[in-house]
Amino acid sequence: MLGNGNGTLQSQITYGTGQNSHSVTTGDFNGDNRTDLVVANYDNNTVSILLGNGNGTFQRQITYGTGHHPYSVTAADFNGDHRTDLAVANYGDNTVSILLGNGNGTFQRQITYVTRKHPHSVTTGDFNGDNRTDLVVANYGNNTVSIMLGNGNGTLQSQITYGTGKYPRSVTTGDFNSDHRTDLAVANSGDNTVSIMLGKDNGTFQSEVKYTTGKSPTSVTTADFNGDNRTDVAVTNADGDTVSILLNNGNGIFQSQITYNTGRTPVYVTTGDFNHDNKTDLAVTNADGHTVSVFLSNRNGILEEAINYSTGNTPYCVATGDFNGDHRTDLVVANYGDNTITILLGNGNGTFKTQIKYATQKSPKSVTISDFNDDNRTDLAVANSGDDTVSILLGNGNGTFQSQKAYGTGSAPYSVTAADFNGDHRTDLAVTNFGDDTVGILLGNGNGTFQTQITYGSGLFPFFVTTGDFNDDNRTDLVVTNFGDSTVGILLANGNGTFQRQIPYGTGKSPISVTTDDFNGDHRTDLAIANSGDDTVSILLGKGHGTFRAPVIYNTGRGPYSVTTGDFNSDKSADVAVANYHDAAVMIFLGACV
Repeated sequence: MLGNGNGTLQSQITYGTGQNSHSVTTGDFNGDNRTDLVVANYDNNTVSILLGNGNGTFQRQITYGTGHHPYSVTAADFNGDHRTDLAVANYGDNTVSILLGNGNGTFQRQITYVTRKHPHSVTTGDFNGDNRTDLVVANYGNNTVSIMLGNGNGTLQSQITYGTGKYPRSVTTGDFNSDHRTDLAVANSGDNTVSIMLGKDNGTFQSEVKYTTGKSPTSVTTADFNGDNRTDVAVTNADGDTVSILLNNGNGIFQSQITYNTGRTPVYVTTGDFNHDNKTDLAVTNADGHTVSVFLSNRNGILEEAINYSTGNTPYCVATGDFNGDHRTDLVVANYGDNTITILLGNGNGTFKTQIKYATQKSPKSVTISDFNDDNRTDLAVANSGDDTVSILLGNGNGTFQSQKAYGTGSAPYSVTAADFNGDHRTDLAVTNFGDDTVGILLGNGNGTFQTQITYGSGLFPFFVTTGDFNDDNRTDLVVTNFGDSTVGILLANGNGTFQRQIPYGTGKSPISVTTDDFNGDHRTDLAIANSGDDTVSILLGKGHGTFRAPVIYNTGRGPYSVTTGDFNSDKSADVAVANYHDAAVMIFLGACV
C-alpha cells in the first residue's frame, strides 16, 4: 500500500509469491538503488525475489530453492563484495541456507549449515568484533540459539549453541549494557519469558537472564522507549494480545514488564494529578465491574496498584475537573447502564469521596466539562446515545449540579467535546452522531443554553470527537474517529462556527478513541488513535498545515477502547496510555512516539 504522503494510503497492490509465505524483508539485490523484496515460502521450500521498479511496483517473482519449510529470511553481505546476500532459517530440516547475491538480482545456489531443531528466526550481527557478518538462529525445537561466526568469504563456522527459555520464537540484537558489544534478546513462547544474553565480543555470550513477559511471546524488538539513550525491549504476546515493554537500566539489567490490571472490561482512560505530587495519574472506567480504577504514578513510568471506586451501572466515560473550587481534582463518570452520571469529589491525597449521582437522559456515553454560562463554575455536557440528546448540567460551584436540560442532536450521539468554534468567547459543543454519520455543532449562547445543531458529514459510524489546532491558524479544528470505515476525519475550522469538509486518514481497524499531543517535539499537533478491531494504536504525526504523516502502528492488548496521553515518567516527553477492553488491562507506552 503506497503512502500518499498525507497519512493516507492507496489501495493495496498484490503480487504472487510461493505458498504460505511466512517472512518478508527488503534489500537492494541488483544495485539500482531501488528497494526489492524477498519472501520465505514455507510450503514450497523457496524464497521469492521481487525486484522493485522504483515507482512502488515490483516485477514478477523469481524463486530460489531453500531447505525444507523456510520460516524466516534476512539480508546482509556475508562475503564482503558489497552485494546483498540472503540467510534463510529452514524450520523443517534444521538448517540455515546462505544464498550469495550476484549483484544483478540473481542468487547462487544455496549453501546449507546445520542448526538445532526447528530454527524459527534468523538475524545478523557482528558478535566477535571482526567487522564480518555473523548469524544467530532461534531454535524452537530444542530451546537454544545457534551462533554462526562469519569467515568473511560467504562461509560460516560451525554453530555454537546457548540455552534459552522454552520454545524460542524470535531473536534480535542490541547493545544492552553500553559496552559496544552485540547482545541478544530472545522471545520464549513456551514459558512466557524473554532471554537476555550479553555478548563478550569474542563471539561468545554470557548465560541467559530471563524476564517475565505476557502469555506466548512470539516476537521481540528493541528501541529506546523512554528517551534515556538506553536500548529497551518490546515483546508481542500472542495469547495475551499484549505488548510487554522492558525498560533497560543501562547495565544490561531490565525492569519488570509494564502491564496493569484494572477492573472488569476497562473502556475509558483519562489522566490527572489526583494527589498533588505533580505526577501524572490515571483513572479508568470498568464497564462490567461498575467501578472506576485510580492509578497513582511514582514518576518513573510505573503505576501503583489500582484503587477502585463504585460508580453507576456500566460506566463508560470519565473526565476530570474541580467541581467544588477546592483546587483538588474530581471525577465525573457517565453511567451508560442506569442513565446517570457519578461525581466523585477528590480528597487531594489520591482518594475520593463516595459517589453522588445525577440523572441524565437515556444511555449516556460521553461527558465533558466546561463553563457554559460564564459564571466561573464547572458545568457538564453529557451525550445520551439512547434518545439523541445532550444533557447540560450547570454547576453550583460547591460540587453539586442543577437538574439537566436536554438539547436535540443527531442519531445516537456517542461523544461530546466543548470549545469555542466561532470566536465569540462562548463555549460551544461538538457531538458525533453515530447513527447518521454526522458531527453536530451546537453553538453556545453564553448563558448555559445552546442553538439548534448544525451537522457536517463524517465517515461511517463516527465514534469519538476531540479538538486541536491542526493547521496553526489559531482556530479550533475537529478530529473524529470513524469506526465503520477505519479512518479519522479532520474538519478544519473556518473560525466562524462552520467547518470545511472532512479529510479522512487511514488508521487501524475500527478506531474508537483519539487524543492529541506533540509526540516528536516539533510543536505541531499529532494524533494517537485506539483501533479496537486489530488491537493497535496508531500515531499520526502532524505536518502543521492540516495534514498528517502515514500512521505508525503499535500493538496493544485486546480490544483497545480508549487512549490518552501524559508524562508518566517525568522525562518531559509525551507518553501514551491505552485501556484494553478484553484484557482488563491498561498499557503504557513511555515516549514511544518520540
